[in-house]
This record gives sequence, structure tokens and C-alpha cells, in this order.
Amino acid sequence: MLVKVFKYLTFIVLLCAFLPQLSTAQNKKTKKKENDASGNFYDGNFDMALNQYLKLFTKDKLNPDFNLKIGICYLMTNIDKSLSVPYLEFVAMQNTAGNEIYYWLGQAYFHSLKFDKALDMYNKYKELDRDAIAKSPELKERLEKALSDLNNARELVKRSLNVTFVNLGSNINSIKADYHPFLSENEKTLFFTTNRKYISDFQEFTNDVYSSHITFWGKWASARPLSNKINTPDENEVITGMARDGEMIFIKPDNYVAYNDVCVSKFFKGKYLELEKLDEININTKGHESGATVSINKDTLYFVSDRPGGYGGLDIWMSLLLPNGTWGPPLNLGDGVNTSYNEDMPLLSSDGKTLYFCSEGHNSMGGYDIFYSKRNKAEDMWPKPKNFGYPINNTYDNYQIYMSEKGRYGYMAAVRKEGLGDLDIYKVIFNQEEAKTIVFTGKIAVGDSLRNKPLKEFDPDVSIIVKEKLAEDVFGKYVYNKKNGVFVIALPPGVYEIEVEDPKKTYVPFKKTIEVFDEMCNEGVLNYNIWLKPANQTDPKKNKK
Repeated sequence: MLVKVFKYLTFIVLLCAFLPQLSTAQNKKTKKKENDASGNFYDGNFDMALNQYLKLFTKDKLNPDFNLKIGICYLMTNIDKSLSVPYLEFVAMQNTAGNEIYYWLGQAYFHSLKFDKALDMYNKYKELDRDAIAKSPELKERLEKALSDLNNARELVKRSLNVTFVNLGSNINSIKADYHPFLSENEKTLFFTTNRKYISDFQEFTNDVYSSHITFWGKWASARPLSNKINTPDENEVITGMARDGEMIFIKPDNYVAYNDVCVSKFFKGKYLELEKLDEININTKGHESGATVSINKDTLYFVSDRPGGYGGLDIWMSLLLPNGTWGPPLNLGDGVNTSYNEDMPLLSSDGKTLYFCSEGHNSMGGYDIFYSKRNKAEDMWPKPKNFGYPINNTYDNYQIYMSEKGRYGYMAAVRKEGLGDLDIYKVIFNQEEAKTIVFTGKIAVGDSLRNKPLKEFDPDVSIIVKEKLAEDVFGKYVYNKKNGVFVIALPPGVYEIEVEDPKKTYVPFKKTIEVFDEMCNEGVLNYNIWLKPANQTDPKKNKK
């Protein structure tokens, strides 16, 4: 989030102030490239600056300024932050960058989960810069927060959750940032934000809102941008919430008309309409508004604002729908949810009883963590939340997770080594939760879907074998109804091979691989037929479903 980037720029400028004399540019051409990189760096455009400094670095690997700024860029982007370590270690060894370098090297170790080394660097910074920290409330708060995050991270990593991350693949993800996933109630349509579009005039990537739909076999189709009623050619649009039924999506545009405001697009006659700003009396202010969502019956709006009257930074507020169709005066959700730090991205569970959101406060293990609070109906309040736990949360910013109705899996954005580049969208499976099954039912016969004959006219003595492909174990052996050829197989999520056991070798061998996704289990029953071919005939369409 840009607010966070610019908050850190003050500290970055302080660190880099020690380094002008270290630049070793040799000629005008190199100097221009260095100035371009520096301009992007101080504008907070760290993705672009990183690429530029890495090119400069190949020509001058001993330049402390290049090493420092590459290290900072890695920490300020969502690539692998641990890649900052060797660059910042090099700068620290030069003893010319000022005491601030030890704080940033501590951050690098922290994101590498090297907590002891991180603590050593934080303590070294605290000792060497004692006077500056004592005089600056901002420096003191920053260090105290870093130490608190480190302690929380130690504890949460010890209690790691049993989860599996499944990357949604290149139909959804790109080498750039793909994040803020939201799904329709039937979990067949996915909305998300991506910054894959490059604007050369501005030397930056812009954010747009994309969508995808799930195919019959549980695969996501290639994502496409929403219409120009939502996305603009050269400005940023970020999806920050939606109604569970998909009838409303909340967008945060970045333009002069609606800067730091929440807008909504309503679904009507098969398409999303033009963005509308939420009212400027009770919702949008001259301050900063962000994430938003509505209750199941759409009579309560939950939104984020830094307006006066909160607990500090961004807070989550609620507003009731009035009889005249406008939103009423907002109420703060209270100190059970809100802290002196930022909260954002509210989202309700499908039954409306659980509030998911992100916060830099509570027991965050670094930046924003995802929390949940279960509503106390008797007292009509949201009590103190629980941290979702590691590795749902890590030392990076973790903004939001969309949970399925039964809690078996959710969707979130994360930076992981197996990813395509920056933030990728993953399905996270909570392995301790019991998986639903899907029922495959159909007919086994000789022929195809247009012309087929029952097995009893050839050889009825066959059975259906299902194996778990990865484990190569037999999952089950199934018989069919010999009168009508119908079979029924119930399978949980996984990858399977379906074979027909044919002792007399009457038929051409049948073997098919199918993958069962959690999302397919929402369908309950799927039709699946097995068409066999007699072994004494040849047919190019053999084994075709």
C-alpha cells in the first residue's frame, strides 16, 4: 500500500543522506542512468528502481550506494526480501553508511526468519543511535514495533499451521503483483487486482481489476480485465471488497475525482455498472478511506477510514442503511478490533458471524497480518481478534483471505519461492478440516455417447479401479449395476487414475487421469461416463469419454 511506502521514505532518506560521497559514476551516460534510478527510488517506485540499480551494479559491484539501494528496494517490494541480505551486509562492513544501516540489516534478517541475527542488529542500532532514538518519537516507535514483531514472529512460527498452498497458475498469476482475491458466493468467479500493465510515459506499472471464472473441471480460465467502466487506461484501480453474492464490488481508484475514496460498482443485467462514489457526508471524507464490504442482507456497510474519532491510523467503521437509501452516521467498531496502528480490508464470513481483516497492531508478526473476530451477539460487539497464524501470515504484509463456506480452504495473495514473481494468488487448504467429496455417476458401456451397447452383450465381468496417482495406492474398487450400466464413485479432492479391471482382456485397456478440486465438490454430483472398445476392433476414438 502506497501509504506505507511513503511512511518509510523519511527513514530511507535519513539513511541515504550519509552516502552521496560514495557514488562513483564515471561518465555522463552512467550518471544519467544513476539519476533515473535515484529518481524512481525517492519517488517510491522501488520495482523500477531495483531493475535500474541491478544493471548499474553489474558495472560497479563495490559501489556502496548501489548496494544500499538494491537492499532497500528488495525490502520495499514483494519480491524475496531475503535477497537484500548480502547487499546490506556489504554496506554495513564499509562503516560509512551511518547507524541506520543496522536497523535495515535487522529487517533483512527478520524477513529471512533469522530472528537471532535480526535481534542482534536491532540491539546494535539501539545502542549506537541511542541519542537520536531518544529524541525522535518516530524512531523510538519504529524500533519498538520491530522488536514486538520479532517476538510475535518467533511464537507464531513455532505453532505453524498444517496448510497446503496451491498456486492458481499462469491463467491467474503473472510475474507482477496479483493480489486482493474475492470470489462470488458460488465460488465460480474470481476478482483480483494486478499491476501487470506498464505505462512507459510514467515508467510505472498500474493496477487494474481482473476477473476469471472456474471451468467445468475446476480450472481457472485466463483472467481478463473488467470493462472500462471499472478500469481506466493509465490510472490505478484496486478492488478492496465485495458483497458475498457479487452484486456489489468496492473499488479504490487513484484519480483526482476519487483519490483515497471508496467507490462501488453494482451488477445489473449481466454486467458491472459505472463506478459511484459512496456518499461524502458519512462515508468518504477529505481523509483516507479504503477497504469496504457489506453484510449479507446489505443493510450494514463496513469500511475503513482514518477520520477523527478513531483509535489511530486507519480504523474499521460501520454504517447502517437508512430508509431513504443513504448510509447513516458511522460507528467505530471499537478497541476490540481497532488499534493505534492501521486496520484494513474488512470481509464477513458467509454466515455474517466472523469478521476477517488485516492489522499492523494486535500480535502482528510484521506489517499487516490477517485476523478474525467472531461476533459476540449477546453484547452486540466484535471482541479481540485472533491472528490467523503462520504461514498464512508471515513477515510480509498479509492483507486478506477469502474463506470458503465450510472453512476447508481460502484464497489469498502471498510471496512464495514457487511463485511466478511478485505476489501470487493461492488457494490455501487447511488440512485438518475434513474435505467434502464429489460424486461421479454415469454409465459404463461399449461404444460412445451417441451409440452404445451394454457390457452384458460382450463381457459383464469388469470392475472400476480408482488409484491415488501421487501415492499409487488403490483408493477403491467399484462395481456397476449390470442391468443399466450405472456406477457411482465418491471422491475427495486429489489426483486419481481410473482404470477398468478386465480379467478376460475383452476390451481395449481404459485408463484416465482426473483431478478433483475442492471447488468441484460444491457441485455435489457430476456426470462421468466410461466408454469401452472391444479389443478385437480398432477405433481412433477409443477410450473417449
